[in-house]
Amino acid sequence: MQYIIDTAQLDAIRRCAEFYPIDGVTTNPTIISREHTNFLHLIKEIRTIIGPDKMLHIQTTADECSAIIEEGKLLHNMVGGDFYLKIPISPEGLKATMELKRIGIKVTMTAIFTQQQALIAAKAGADYITFHVEAEEEPAGTLKAIRDCGAIPSISVKPNTPAEDIFPYLELCGMVLVMSVEPGFGGQS
Repeated sequence: MQYIIDTAQLDAIRRCAEFYPIDGVTTNPTIISREHTNFLHLIKEIRTIIGPDKMLHIQTTADECSAIIEEGKLLHNMVGGDFYLKIPISPEGLKATMELKRIGIKVTMTAIFTQQQALIAAKAGADYITFHVEAEEEPAGTLKAIRDCGAIPSISVKPNTPAEDIFPYLELCGMVLVMSVEPGFGGQS
């Protein structure tokens, strides 16, 4: 199982990279905006701290296919290494995922709330598929279905969800994401 941290706080990333066996960092526009610094400088610094071999998942700010693709290309070229563009599921996000996979950019599909969405994301080519354990009625079935489609199943846990809620599913997860902010699109522009 892989463990990644959900933050843009450079000191926290340094501390985790030094003392814990993290596999990478994930971040999104809300988390980045809380750092009150230049976006591109911040993500480059994150990459410097974790190195090129650890995963760096960065969420798109775009919501239209061509803009998602362009942002994915830009970020991929800027941060390099083991990079994943995080894309919330939507018709435009699915279309962008198919094109990004065609040009060799890895994708994490997020904001999955149903097993059907997870399967569509896998079919579109998402490498990781992350759903909220709190929203899924049958997490074990969804995790198995994602893996059966060839993607890596990932559970995200909201900040106030007890850790015990995911314990029954850990053996089925490829990655666990413990969120540092409540999910949604507030402030993610």
